[in-house]
Amino acid sequence: MPPILTPEPTTALTLREINDWPGAPSPDLARNLQSGVRNATFAVPGINRSVAVVRHLTRLWLDAQGIPDDSTRYAVQLAVSELTTNAVEHTNSLVITTRLRNDRTSVLVEVQDQGGTPSVPQLKPPDTDLDHGRGLSLMAAVACGWGFRLDPTDNSCSVWAVVPHSDARGKATRAA
Repeated sequence: MPPILTPEPTTALTLREINDWPGAPSPDLARNLQSGVRNATFAVPGINRSVAVVRHLTRLWLDAQGIPDDSTRYAVQLAVSELTTNAVEHTNSLVITTRLRNDRTSVLVEVQDQGGTPSVPQLKPPDTDLDHGRGLSLMAAVACGWGFRLDPTDNSCSVWAVVPHSDARGKATRAA
């Protein structure tokens, strides 16, 4: 059964804010991200430029969560980047919503589109000769689980990944 994140206050960025992104969030947004809330939600326009902005906001949120380990941070940012990119490229969504939740052992990343495509995410063997098509494989390699959920009422799709904290990965490896 896929995890479902409860609604949290959403940081919504407009098309203008994304296009005019100065490389750092406003002081108010930065304060909100650094407040240490366990969950974060970002709603951004469904454009390519949004991917880098969501990745930057994710880094700030990871800082506030006190997750210093580079491998966990890299894996979370990879999941956010790949899932947001897929939502932008493979749907007709005007808005892409990214949700993050931190618990003691893992970070849950969930990206929801507004639908607009008849296809569902599929993990395919990576073809190193292609420029595209490796995102889900890369993400699956760093996650301890992933999946998707379709909403038949509005045709939206939520794709999620669970990224273990590196210390949780080490404990699982030692226990095996």
